Amino acid sequence: MASLAKSLNREFQNYLAFEKEHTRATLFFSVSPLIKLLHTVWLLLVVNTFLPDPRFWATLSFGLLLISLMVRINFSRLMKFVVILGILYPLIVAIPILFITPGNVWATIPLGEWITSNPNAFTITITNEGIMVAGIYFLRIFTNVTVVAFLILSTPFTHIIHALRQLKVPTVFTSLLMLTYRYFFFFFENLVSIIQADESRHVRKLPFIQRFAHLSNLFGNLLLRSLHQGVNVHRAMLARGYNGEFPLLEFSSNRKATIIYIAIILVYLGLGCFFYFIW
Repeated sequence: MASLAKSLNREFQNYLAFEKEHTRATLFFSVSPLIKLLHTVWLLLVVNTFLPDPRFWATLSFGLLLISLMVRINFSRLMKFVVILGILYPLIVAIPILFITPGNVWATIPLGEWITSNPNAFTITITNEGIMVAGIYFLRIFTNVTVVAFLILSTPFTHIIHALRQLKVPTVFTSLLMLTYRYFFFFFENLVSIIQADESRHVRKLPFIQRFAHLSNLFGNLLLRSLHQGVNVHRAMLARGYNGEFPLLEFSSNRKATIIYIAIILVYLGLGCFFYFIW
């Protein structure tokens, strides 16, 4: 557990440290973040509200993956987002849907052959409706994750905050968003240090039932440490003149890059609609 948490913490810290460098390497870095944010929100609304069609979702998501290669988005990091959040996570939920959705039987799996000598003692069935519902759920999550990851990996987080301020989003919301983003990494680093300190104090593993009580103590300590450090951080912010709003570095977008971005998106959506209607 400690090794897994440590590797995840290393990934998070690398992402935080090199976020600006990774996004600066893309051709969409200097595009107006307001345009990119509005485009992302519009795509999410289309996918989840206006056009709930799996064929359009598949066309949209694979089109974005193709564009990410063309504009030099960090493709390996994009695929990590897509594989973990867009494939593994929806599969965990979609697989049980295959068996619990009522409808016409597509296949029957006799688990009794593996458990008892009677093959009909215990069977599970996969229904046609279950396949349809699971496929729709999987494609929807996959497309949503691809759209959001495309924005995140082409736009620094501070630029997204710039766009939110241009949209006149209340300051309290943007401040909470920035604090949540920054201190998530800090929170996870505390979790890793607590897990490593705990494992260094135990030579043998605890019994299975006792592990849950022990984990509750660990997370209780994590909560207390986070509250204590949160108070210290707030005092340090007040001592440095914090007045409820975080100052951001000035950012000026490139008008030519923004026009090219809009043209690419329009061509991409036009081709997507074309292939969608002829599919």
